[in-house]
Amino acid sequence: MALAYNSRNLTITSGGRLSGQAKRDDGSWADASIDLHPKLGNENGRVDINGRNFATSAQEIRVQGTTLVAKLKDRNRNFVDASHDLAVLLMVMNGKFVFLSQCVYYLILHAPINFLQLLVDENANTSRMAGGDFTVRSCLRRHRLKLMHTL
Repeated sequence: MALAYNSRNLTITSGGRLSGQAKRDDGSWADASIDLHPKLGNENGRVDINGRNFATSAQEIRVQGTTLVAKLKDRNRNFVDASHDLAVLLMVMNGKFVFLSQCVYYLILHAPINFLQLLVDENANTSRMAGGDFTVRSCLRRHRLKLMHTL
């Protein structure tokens, strides 16, 4: 479920942990949090979704709506304004914040094979999923043995 419509009261610690409430499948709300360090980094003063440990070079970290806003250190060691929409990195699954890349792995392991083939055909080698450096095809390749085992 989309982060923007299924989360509320989002805050972030100076250490990079996002907290708030996430909607469950039954419509109720649950307290949720997720550490952004495994997926977010700082590349010359810009948020890098393929990096790590962004908060170690950040100041004034906050969330506005679903947008992460901070001052990040650039190559010259100056702090510059930076922002990134967390909705392209995270989603809500039954009251929890999860990285979109995790959702893709879950889908690959549990979806019917004809749906997975449709994904591969539609996306070929061009689609990139937010929060990960893989295409649907490469993700399928990595999990081929798991897929064969579950069939």
